[in-house]
Amino acid sequence: MSLFRSIKIKLIIFSLCISLIPIAIITTLYYFKAKGTLKCQILEELKIIAESKSLHILSFMETNKVRTSDFSTDGYIREKLELIVHGKEAFRQGTVTRLNKYLVKNKLPVYRRYLTAIVLADKYGKVVSSTTKGLIGMDMADQELFKQAISKKYGEPYVDRLC
Repeated sequence: MSLFRSIKIKLIIFSLCISLIPIAIITTLYYFKAKGTLKCQILEELKIIAESKSLHILSFMETNKVRTSDFSTDGYIREKLELIVHGKEAFRQGTVTRLNKYLVKNKLPVYRRYLTAIVLADKYGKVVSSTTKGLIGMDMADQELFKQAISKKYGEPYVDRLC
């Protein structure tokens, strides 16, 4: 009986090995294939999302360039800035105050979602008007932002963030 039992156990173990080893190999191969496929799909989705965000940001920056051009064509801003830069010292402070109020009341609310401040500087980099009072009188001539903006042609906007 012991001989029969040992042959029976060996046959059972052999048949289990014949069926379980291929199942284990197929499952392992399927796992690695599925893992690779999911990784590729996730990377493709992330790539598409990144491209979409990039296009959205570029579109946003182009819109801000157009809006910046609108600032330079605003007659009130140009008139008051001309008075501040070339006007008499006695009228300068009142003109600065009126221009600051105009920017805060008429321009900043329209762009509040995108802008934290509006800064107008003369050709030497001195801030002559701003929606943030602490920036008035600041010298921006050595900042990269001003250097890039001043190198543009007349009417060509430069949009960047103020550091």
